[in-house]
Amino acid sequence: MAPAPPPADEAVEAVEAALWRFCLRVYAAPGAADACLALQDEAGVDIPLLLAALWSAVEGPGVLDAAALTALDAVVADWRDNVVRPLRRIRRWMKASGHAAHPLRERVKADELAAERHELAMIAGWLAGRPSRDARNDDPDTALPAFLTWTGIADPKAWREPLLPLTRALPG
Repeated sequence: MAPAPPPADEAVEAVEAALWRFCLRVYAAPGAADACLALQDEAGVDIPLLLAALWSAVEGPGVLDAAALTALDAVVADWRDNVVRPLRRIRRWMKASGHAAHPLRERVKADELAAERHELAMIAGWLAGRPSRDARNDDPDTALPAFLTWTGIADPKAWREPLLPLTRALPG
């Protein structure tokens, strides 16, 4: 069987736009940003990947299983490790070393956000090629626990309370 053709540019652009709107809406909800930052800082979670998994479950092609999350992570790992995380380290170092108000730190911060948005665009390209949702086998409420388990967090239930603002921000 031949592999599926790559998604059309219009399909990728539509997924990218929908994913970006979802991320902005969820991240802006009261307490959601703090919940995401706690996961990022304390558990090493890639927040664009998390938000994409949640979008997929709620609005996109469906809940991503461990194999899909691993495949998607492989798509963005080099970008995240070689661009996003170094920019984050530089920005945080500048803040911690007393350069928080320096204009260069603001540019690094903007570049970090742009790098995360590019990561989301890479994710959108992958998600646009996924088959359509099969509602019979899909429960969006399983997406966050499945993602946390996939990340290797030893006790995903320990994150239930800290992540309430994030789960409350999800549509539906």
